[in-house]
Amino acid sequence: MKLGIVRHFQIPHDRMQMVDGPGFDEWAVWYDTTEVHAKEVPAAGQEWDHCLCSDLPRAMFTAKTIFKGNIEVTPLLREVPFTSFLPRRLTLPLLLWQATSRLGWYLDHASQRENRTQTKRRIAEFVAKLKADHRDRNVLIVTHGFFMQWLEKELVLAGFRGKVPTRPLGGTIYLFQS
Repeated sequence: MKLGIVRHFQIPHDRMQMVDGPGFDEWAVWYDTTEVHAKEVPAAGQEWDHCLCSDLPRAMFTAKTIFKGNIEVTPLLREVPFTSFLPRRLTLPLLLWQATSRLGWYLDHASQRENRTQTKRRIAEFVAKLKADHRDRNVLIVTHGFFMQWLEKELVLAGFRGKVPTRPLGGTIYLFQS
């Protein structure tokens, strides 16, 4: 089985933009619903039997752009939601809000809509379904950057070989083999 894992196309935004807690929440909604910028993806749609995709709009747009065929959409591939972890009255660069949100997630903090334990359980469920339903297929997976870091760990545990960089590029296929 061969997997191609793709991060959605990039969404241009200013990571140094100063926002407070409510501003960060507004940004998170915007990021989950805004349009992305398409680009050419070499070998997309040519060697893949099936495509599995996150249910967030930026991933679905990416999948429709690079895969010509039936796309199976699943919330199991959804990005870990951004949730503010700091006092909401602070005004900080968006980059710090994002980083501390991920810290809250990592610490399983009660402020998070989904904690690390829940994410790992969701990824394990996805990998189990992938192996059961697509054993002899080449599958393109369209998902999200942070999620990909943890998906890689579970795929390696399940016997796959491959690597995702710390900051995966949007629209780039990263290969895994079982």
